[in-house]
Amino acid sequence: MIKISRITPNAETKLLLNNLGLSKGNHMTYAGSLLLGTDAARLVPGSSINCCLFHGTTKTRILDQKIYSSDFLSNYNSAVNYLLAHLDTSYEIGFKRIDKLELPETALREALLNAMGHRDYSKPGDLQVHLFQDRLEIGNPGGLVGGLTLANLGTRSIPRNPLIFGMMQRMNLVEKVGSGFKRIYNLCDKQPCPRPEIDADEDWFRIIFRRPKSGAVTQSDQVTPQVEALLRAISGEITRTELQAELNLSDRENFRLAYLKPALEANLIKRTIPDKPNSPLQKYRLTKKGEKAIKQG
Repeated sequence: MIKISRITPNAETKLLLNNLGLSKGNHMTYAGSLLLGTDAARLVPGSSINCCLFHGTTKTRILDQKIYSSDFLSNYNSAVNYLLAHLDTSYEIGFKRIDKLELPETALREALLNAMGHRDYSKPGDLQVHLFQDRLEIGNPGGLVGGLTLANLGTRSIPRNPLIFGMMQRMNLVEKVGSGFKRIYNLCDKQPCPRPEIDADEDWFRIIFRRPKSGAVTQSDQVTPQVEALLRAISGEITRTELQAELNLSDRENFRLAYLKPALEANLIKRTIPDKPNSPLQKYRLTKKGEKAIKQG
């Protein structure tokens, strides 16, 4: 973190940290603990990022959950990687393969950084990154900063945590405070995909990205990272139990919904014993279409 922030460790590092507001005397400030502590959640309660993948469009059933509680930058990178792993990726075949995430990655990074920088760290509750079948919600405790309204959001610069935003700028994570929403909207227009919705009250701020609707996965349409991983794990004939072990997946329902079902519906794999679809010994193999998708990938 110190190196990324362009702080050169030397005898004056302590003085520099004091000048930046990250320490006071011999003790870290809240901002310093959040940015530099390897176990920030213990020192700053509520600084964790709670990432959840839900089945369907409600919170009734959780398919996967990860809570990241390290330092600010590590939590940010982990949350971004979580989204990249669970959002769909399409690809276009030409002279070279072009991968395209279903939502603009840079816009998601901006939204996540905005939530981390503007959240109210005095309020309980983790920052939430919730992925549903139809949408992605990024929510943080703390509503709009005093003086801001939904109408002037993105046109005025009023950081709730100036020390944190200052360090985010030193790390080149943000360009200009207050311009993030304009970039998010521009990136969504360019994709193209719907501009995100904003839901805010005095306690919470939430940005909602609507996921594009897609039908069955095909080699020329969308091959998600999960389906691609499944295809690459198949050699000859393999049972469902063996496939789960190969992919290191313990959640049977997540394996069925995110990996097996879309690959079957897209005719990328097929059952070799069609009359026993629910048996753990059911075997699968690649179709010609699946083999072609692997070669093109």
